[in-house]
Formats: sequence, structure tokens, C-alpha cells
Amino acid sequence: MFKKFGVNSTRQEKKGPTVTGGVSRPCSKRMSCKKCGKTFVKACQSELACEISPSTCPHCGECLE
Repeated sequence: MFKKFGVNSTRQEKKGPTVTGGVSRPCSKRMSCKKCGKTFVKACQSELACEISPSTCPHCGECLE
């Protein structure tokens, strides 16, 4: 913002907190395997990455998607 003679001529200055994190927050999802029946926790960088990425059961190796 450039000020001309002490007046902000183009638009108002931003006043508020600085956002650094944005939308991407770490996410963990509890899943259960249909083949062996065991449950495990799937951890991802964001909720979208958890939905997109395929997961396999760490116990029996069956693909869950």
C-alpha cells in the first residue's frame, strides 16, 4: 500500500491476523479392513490427500479402495 500525503488512496489496509496455515491441516482417519476386520489409523497431510490416496491394510496387505 502506498500512502500519498498520509491518506491511503487505493484501498483499505489489511488489519487482522496473518494466515499461514491455510486449508491444509494434518488429518487422520480411522479405517477398518473388510478382509481381516482389523482397524488402523491412516494419517495424511490434508483431508483431500486422505480422500485421494489409496490405502492398504498394514496387517494383511489388502487394498481398501
